[in-house]
Amino acid sequence: MNLAPHLETPSTSGLQHTATGSPKPRASLAHPVLQLLLQHKRITFAQAQSLLQHGDPVAVACVRSGAIEGMALCRMLASAYKMPWQDLEDINPRKVPRQLIDAARCRQHWAMPIERKDAAVVVAIADPTDSTARHAMEQALRSKVQWVVVNVEQLERMLDFYHPQPTGDDVHMQSEPDEDGNAVAFWQRILAQAVAWRASDIHIEPQEIGFQVRLRVDGLLRALPPASPELRPRLVSHIKVLAQMDIAEKRLPQDGRMGATVENTRIDLRVSSLPTLHGEKLVVRLLGDKHRPALSDLGYEADDLAHLHAALERTSGMIIVTGPTGSGKTLSLYACLDVLNLAHVNIASIEDPCEMVVAGVNQVNVNERAGLDFATGLRAFLRQDPDVLMVGEIRDRTTAGIALQAAQTGHLVLTTLHTNDAPGVLTRLMHMGVEAFQLAASVHLITAQRLVRRLCPLCKQESTLAQELDRLGLHGSGLELLGFAVAPDPAQRVCKPLGCAQCMDGFKGRVGIFQIMPITPGMATLLVQTQDAQTLAKHAQSEGMRTLREAGWVKVFAGLTSVQEVLGVTHA
Repeated sequence: MNLAPHLETPSTSGLQHTATGSPKPRASLAHPVLQLLLQHKRITFAQAQSLLQHGDPVAVACVRSGAIEGMALCRMLASAYKMPWQDLEDINPRKVPRQLIDAARCRQHWAMPIERKDAAVVVAIADPTDSTARHAMEQALRSKVQWVVVNVEQLERMLDFYHPQPTGDDVHMQSEPDEDGNAVAFWQRILAQAVAWRASDIHIEPQEIGFQVRLRVDGLLRALPPASPELRPRLVSHIKVLAQMDIAEKRLPQDGRMGATVENTRIDLRVSSLPTLHGEKLVVRLLGDKHRPALSDLGYEADDLAHLHAALERTSGMIIVTGPTGSGKTLSLYACLDVLNLAHVNIASIEDPCEMVVAGVNQVNVNERAGLDFATGLRAFLRQDPDVLMVGEIRDRTTAGIALQAAQTGHLVLTTLHTNDAPGVLTRLMHMGVEAFQLAASVHLITAQRLVRRLCPLCKQESTLAQELDRLGLHGSGLELLGFAVAPDPAQRVCKPLGCAQCMDGFKGRVGIFQIMPITPGMATLLVQTQDAQTLAKHAQSEGMRTLREAGWVKVFAGLTSVQEVLGVTHA
């Protein structure tokens, strides 16, 4: 029985009956979804005919082809048929009754149970005009059904998570890992799935009832199917033992490290525990140092890469990498170390903590309890006859002063800072108390960076800049807002995500966008005269420096990422 409001169909001329009497939409221009879109002038008759040849159900084809946004179609259908609609991002994953119905039926009908509510089951459906799907789901559930209209794209993501199609990148995840709740086997499955999805972090998060496991894939957290609540304490203890952490200490944060082998691949894991309201939360970072990308593979443009190599060839001075947490600064520094890591070069690094083990580099972890901070480590390094020093982060005036002194006395120093862009590094250091003349004499190059998701090469879809800006509601925005110095061609070819079995929402992996600012003689002279970041930035741009937004547009026009990605991580 259906608890949703009565389905008032604007037009039933597009329905026919099967031999059993069940109504079934005909694949014709009379299909209710096509009629609705034509009525609202969202598509033309030519587009409607093209959608019929798409191969997918009509509602799905409309979204996948780009004829209409998924959420726009969802709201339009809900309004036309007087049905509630649901944003699936708001669904509690622990309430999803994924065992009620088989995966094949959910995928066939583009419908899925998402919650139990009183005596009914709430079922999400992409096309509420599909009477065949509604009837089939009601028959299978044998329960009262409350229908809600949902976004096709969100439903597809939910189906992929809770009813994944078997592919080479998927690992079977049971809600009950073993009859005896084997934490060891469950941890191995989590690791295998993390490696298959190329995850950077594993989050094991306690909740009021049970716990959830989420993987950070291409910068976004994605939930795994829920497991038995009784498994959490055994899983946490197992991981802490492997990471050589104190399993009895649950009141204080702890850090640990361990190694693991997944499908004959050795990976390093860094573990962090945090006591929360409902128990210990663990975050495990996957450090795949065996497959660390080369400097040339990170996404630097040819001219920027030439500037960076020129700075690395110097025997003294400082190179600073800046950006927010998670922007790939450490990976860039390690790629630079790989260039410098030669038999005749003595390299020392101090980090908090060391994220990757590099043969040939003398790596030191900060240990503030023992009195070993960045400044203390740097002083010790200078007595160790170093050629290259890497400092994980400049946090205070003392560390900055020692690092700059080392750069001025015949050592090449690589380090990081947290600022919005490259020119901001200079003003940040001067605000710390560093003299401008020291920076002018010591700093050779500053690079700011961000990470954007890379479009899947198998399914990315061509579009134009004008179409994408219009889709994002930015049509007619000023050049300054979008970060263009010169008006681009509205017909400029760009690509947008589509989504396939080999990617996540149309993206696979990430690529860097970089702002490279060499400290030229002209910049050094200006630096001594002013501390104004905007003045320094304008001078650097006159010498050829791109802003991060401009660097992002280069990636968009090359078809590597989407307009929305670049606008989301950069500012004009």
